[in-house]
Amino acid sequence: MNQLIEAGAEIRHVDKHMLRRCVIYDNNIAYFSIVAEPLITNEAIENVEQTEGQDLWISSTESAVIKTARERFLSDWESATPSIDRINELKKDKPVEITRVLKNSNEAIEIYKSLIYTANSQILYLLPSARALIRLKSVAILHSLIDAATVRNVRVSILCPMDLENQHIIEQIRKIRNIELRSYESTTSTVLITDREHVFTAELKKNATYNILEALGLSTYSNSKPTVESYITLFESLWKQKQLYDELEDSHKQLELANEEVKLHSKMHSLM
Repeated sequence: MNQLIEAGAEIRHVDKHMLRRCVIYDNNIAYFSIVAEPLITNEAIENVEQTEGQDLWISSTESAVIKTARERFLSDWESATPSIDRINELKKDKPVEITRVLKNSNEAIEIYKSLIYTANSQILYLLPSARALIRLKSVAILHSLIDAATVRNVRVSILCPMDLENQHIIEQIRKIRNIELRSYESTTSTVLITDREHVFTAELKKNATYNILEALGLSTYSNSKPTVESYITLFESLWKQKQLYDELEDSHKQLELANEEVKLHSKMHSLM
């Protein structure tokens, strides 16, 4: 990196969860690794090459695609950290902390998926509605969640409203190791916390839809320690609150059952 800087290259740092790879040559051709690009037409796609792992790169010479790629790059560039600041932070052994509003729904989904895909130890997950769980299944986020729990042994805690619509998914999840799920009332936001270091939030814009892009409202990403810790405190408070409520409900049911047994015993005794 130092050699590139000395040669005159301008470099900026972006968190890996925010990274959207794109290469633009002389405003004539654009390469990018995001397959789902709304402005791409059949004529725009010249080739698709298989690279390392499961990465797919697409190239296009269509002016609309190049314009979109350039705008996206400039947007990411403005929010990135100058290399000198990042180098100083590394020397101090201090991580770069950012909080960013995600105005583009496609970008929000990319980060959403990336956080689950790269989680190593813990996922705390608050879903706003029963249908939100169905939307996760439709875009393979649920699959990534199950994969994290079963393959990487990530501990997953989920608070989610439950009804007949998502009952079959709930039953499936409850059979999976490392995933604990508790019912919770409907809310207005999604909160995803991974490894106690990253938090993604999204307002629920339209719950009636099964399309996650239509459902997502204003979204944010942060790895700022105070921000992440505040959301961890919120989630753990809700989790313990629900646990206490369930325990009280179980105790109440047991008490009612005991009262019924006492009444039955008294009735039998009076008949003797």
